[in-house]
Amino acid sequence: CKAMGTKLDVLGPQTGGEPREYIQAVLRECDGDQIVYYPSVSAETKRTLFRRSRALIYPVSYSYGQGEAHSHKMAEAEVNGLPCIAYDQGAVREVIKEGVTGYVVDGPQEMAAAMKRVDGIDRAKCRAEACERWSVAAAMGRWLPVIRDVAKGERW
Repeated sequence: CKAMGTKLDVLGPQTGGEPREYIQAVLRECDGDQIVYYPSVSAETKRTLFRRSRALIYPVSYSYGQGEAHSHKMAEAEVNGLPCIAYDQGAVREVIKEGVTGYVVDGPQEMAAAMKRVDGIDRAKCRAEACERWSVAAAMGRWLPVIRDVAKGERW
């Protein structure tokens, strides 16, 4: 973002589980103007940041088997109409519908290219697609038949 001259809001760890050296490296990049670090935010502040942001940038890269299989951060952003750009890892391809709710990328160059074209994603369509997949109603629609089958004695 520095090289691109793009403003960036960094939302810090919510659980304190991030390695200390990672947090220190992030803080060194923050200048309080172009790159701003928020160590913790309320739900309302997060929604405000989502509304003013162009995308959720998720350049997370864990060793195989060490990271999140599925990011609720991305699903939450999408439900708020905020497209996501993320490295192809874990369940990212299950969360991002390419070109509709964001872009799946491999490496910093593809990330930068996706950042330049993210404004082409319709935020209302992003939200609608995400709500179709991630809302409580959608989840219950998938789980209730399974729960009913188990309650009838069917093996799951």
